[in-house]
Amino acid sequence: MPRSIEEKIVAHADNITLDGKKADINETIKKMKKILGAHHPAISRVRELGGYIDSFLYE
Repeated sequence: MPRSIEEKIVAHADNITLDGKKADINETIKKMKKILGAHHPAISRVRELGGYIDSFLYE
């Protein structure tokens, strides 16, 4: 689990990269649901982290 803001930024960047290209967070979540199942706890963590990072970008 990323703790510092730097770790959170890197984790979010990883989350929005699919096949070496920038992807929408919803694409990432869709792929995660397919692989892990719709109710896997990692999905809510990715969504929460995306919201946290977006709060800095879209105040």
